[in-house]
Amino acid sequence: GQAQEHGFPVIGEPCPDFALRNIQDYPVDSVSLADLKGKYVVLDFWHRYCASCLAAFPKNNKLAEKFSDKLTVFTVGLEDKQGLAEFYAMIKKRHSLTMPAAIDSSLFNRFVPNGASPHYVWIDKEGIVKAVTAQLSEKQLAAFVADKPFDFVDRSYKARFLTWQDYDKSKPFLVDG
Repeated sequence: GQAQEHGFPVIGEPCPDFALRNIQDYPVDSVSLADLKGKYVVLDFWHRYCASCLAAFPKNNKLAEKFSDKLTVFTVGLEDKQGLAEFYAMIKKRHSLTMPAAIDSSLFNRFVPNGASPHYVWIDKEGIVKAVTAQLSEKQLAAFVADKPFDFVDRSYKARFLTWQDYDKSKPFLVDG
């Protein structure tokens, strides 16, 4: 109960409710978590200044196409003062991206602790958060859509901030923790 108070997705628990609006390259303009029940979903959070996010777009697009019969990858961008829509349109054209995309700062801020990107939230067909990672791989996606466990580095709020341990005064500062 206490871990969910922060509002970020918690692995093994139902995903907090959300709605994506103004989605590009998707059959409908908006979807909610309830609309996505029965489908595997990965939310790919990114922003303009995340070089690894931008570099991953072509690879992620290929993975999204490969698993499109079982999985939907939504890119969710963080709006900025320069206007992210034009920037994304340029990237989309350059890499021939076909993944569904939305620009939603409120969802980005609700699901991404401290704005750290890349940030992927993996939601199974029952609406349960299965992983929160900083990368996607074909091996992980194959296991995910087959309902099998897969290895990943946990980048959830709980793992990054709630398990933080205080400084141990018996150890020299900045040596081994």
